[in-house]
Amino acid sequence: MRDYNFNNKTFYVYTLGCKTNQSESEEISSNLLSLGFKFVNLNENPKYIIVNSCTVTSTADKKTRQVISRAKRINPNSILIVTGCGLKYNSKTFKKLGADFFFSNKQKEKIVNFLLNNISCTSENKENAWVIIKNNKSSNLQKLRSNNLDEEEFS
Repeated sequence: MRDYNFNNKTFYVYTLGCKTNQSESEEISSNLLSLGFKFVNLNENPKYIIVNSCTVTSTADKKTRQVISRAKRINPNSILIVTGCGLKYNSKTFKKLGADFFFSNKQKEKIVNFLLNNISCTSENKENAWVIIKNNKSSNLQKLRSNNLDEEEFS
């Protein structure tokens, strides 16, 4: 069983692809910095690694897979979040390479809130992951689709 500890507020963002991805990654980074998170390099053991993926070319596809694999190999205890258009066709591959959580292009703006909230997560088996999101008003239990991936969810 993996227990996700979300208390360390260091992060790293790797962006592949278009100017839209670059802009969105800059916005995510800026928002995290303004909320007290600290940007660190990949070799400085960030708690959160965000990969903004691309699948426009086969080179971008390959590079995304390499980045995810390398990031998880260097930082096995980091929480690896993958977003971007690469999820549309490669989410199952990304999961096998070690990605922990996925945010489609439509969900990208939720990453900051996801990390900001007081979150604890345990996965007792590979079929289901449950996240308890605690906020000031209530606690919500929601099922993450990081383990039971349906390619169509990322279209």
